[in-house]
Amino acid sequence: MQTKMTMPSNTVNRSCISFLILVLAVAMNTGIANAAGSVAITYQLFPSGNAVPGQHNLTLTGASACLQINGTIPNYDFLFWNIAGVIELNPIQNICSSSVNTSATAWYLAPGGPPCNTPPCPPPPPTAASTFAFSLDLNKVLAGTPIASVSPNTDNAWTAPSTSVSTKVTEMITAQADINITSPAETEAFQYWLPLGGNQENTSASFTADKGTSPIYVAFYNTAPPAKSCNPGPLPKLPSGVEICGPLKPGANQGTTMIWCQQLCACVEQSACPPH
Repeated sequence: MQTKMTMPSNTVNRSCISFLILVLAVAMNTGIANAAGSVAITYQLFPSGNAVPGQHNLTLTGASACLQINGTIPNYDFLFWNIAGVIELNPIQNICSSSVNTSATAWYLAPGGPPCNTPPCPPPPPTAASTFAFSLDLNKVLAGTPIASVSPNTDNAWTAPSTSVSTKVTEMITAQADINITSPAETEAFQYWLPLGGNQENTSASFTADKGTSPIYVAFYNTAPPAKSCNPGPLPKLPSGVEICGPLKPGANQGTTMIWCQQLCACVEQSACPPH
């Protein structure tokens, strides 16, 4: 005769609860692991995009994992980091992971050949400004010229679609506002110029290449932000003769004008609002 053993109901309940807690813990840990993104850290040569010889790429994983990296490499000229679409000019950076996958790339110029010290030496090349277009989103040099116009363009210093401009005289070089990245239907917007080897971004669309110099400038492009819809709502009627968001004229209804300007300036993000 077999005896059937039955576990007490409270024991069964405790076992089920413990198992459920274990399942939830595993699920939560899996979710946290999936939520942690990674940072692909690479070292590339400008403008080809080829890997820097002898450098090993890294992948930083884990939620909020951070690593300080010194991007200085002997015999290579460090240019900039592109960290998730943000340019950093200091070779030493603290790179951290987040909840999404991103990239961090250090860009370098390869060393040039030795100077000629034994005659006869070839004549030096004519001086010229060289330009490149770089996509912050795609993290690469784009085909095509970033130049829209050159002034005074003496002796045809520049002809489209060239990326270089003769500097027989001082020339002003203006960037294209938009550039094709993959097809005529897909473009990115100009952000700023950066002289290679410099430490200051030039947010103006133009830069000046001085006579007899050979600077190298990179025009950075990125996806343009979506156009903002602006609706400041009902606005009080402005007194006659009052300048919109300009200096208040003597005798103007300052209270009414201030309300109007504050609403308008908050909508279009103007900075020329009258003081209050």
